[in-house]
Amino acid sequence: MNLKKNNSLKTPIKFSNYSSLNKKRDMAIKSLQGLSYQERFRSASAHKEQKFVNEDLETKSNNDKQKKAFTYKDYLRKMKEAEKRKQKHDEEKQKHLKLMNEKFAKVDRSKKLEKIRKEEIMEQYLKKHHQVQQ
Repeated sequence: MNLKKNNSLKTPIKFSNYSSLNKKRDMAIKSLQGLSYQERFRSASAHKEQKFVNEDLETKSNNDKQKKAFTYKDYLRKMKEAEKRKQKHDEEKQKHLKLMNEKFAKVDRSKKLEKIRKEEIMEQYLKKHHQVQQ
């Protein structure tokens, strides 16, 4: 029974930025050392709020740019596109109605033909039966 040893366990794990992580942690600890719990919480929440405010300002400026970019030409283009969509929808609706009318017309024709055939068969039957009686 030869069991192969897993060589991957022998290779050491390398931390390339271990020292920089330690430096960042130490700086964070030093900056918060003299503060009480509430002050630490306030500073963290203030940082988050500032982040959200910055994001809101960026999105607001982007929205303003987009609003300014919308001109009368864009409005006309959108209206033409809407008109084309409406026409296409109306054409599809007309095609559908036409197909449905044809389908029902075929059904009506087949019913009419069936009635006519039944009447012809009854007439033929009555003629034969009447001739036999005479």
